[in-house]
Amino acid sequence: MLSECRTKLFLMTGVLASLCFALGWAGAALSDPTWVFGVNMVSDLGVSEYESARILFSAGAVSAGALFAVFGAGLSLAYDGLAPRIGLLALCLAGIALVGVGLFNENTPYHLPCAITLFAAAVFSAVMVAIHTARTSQYPAAAGTLLMLAAGTVLGLTSSLPLTEAVSIIMLMAWISVTCVVIWYRRFGLLSRPVPDLS
Repeated sequence: MLSECRTKLFLMTGVLASLCFALGWAGAALSDPTWVFGVNMVSDLGVSEYESARILFSAGAVSAGALFAVFGAGLSLAYDGLAPRIGLLALCLAGIALVGVGLFNENTPYHLPCAITLFAAAVFSAVMVAIHTARTSQYPAAAGTLLMLAAGTVLGLTSSLPLTEAVSIIMLMAWISVTCVVIWYRRFGLLSRPVPDLS
């Protein structure tokens, strides 16, 4: 089990990772007037004709991916249960894949495998978290995770791929950040009831 200080540090890392990607994405989008939300793929910013957009997107993806990898691997040590550990290690893999997305743009043969691994690992991580929270009677958390997965599925079946990708990324970053905040407050006694036994 991790010490309180290290657990807090890893939780802050998860929020910081989401913030890094959001800032990189927003900065890149603002730097490229030809990029349109829901029309262009997010990774199109990595091959933008504007150098500033390419740099900001790549920097955001690489820094966020590295932080997500540290967050997932580190926080997995705070749990004894198999489901949360596997879920967090899957998030670590998603982080490594995000680094690949930032390093290898759409014009390379490595980009697509990294992007597929990123989304597959993120979805698997969310499923494992939903299973764990349902088993430990954390029903609001389980419902929130399942709602995110359902929304992403419906969006994928009814909308364009660029829109599905962009909205799914936003939902994923928000879900990770909210989860980190909730774990922080519940684990360190700042809510009325303590965290359930994770074993």
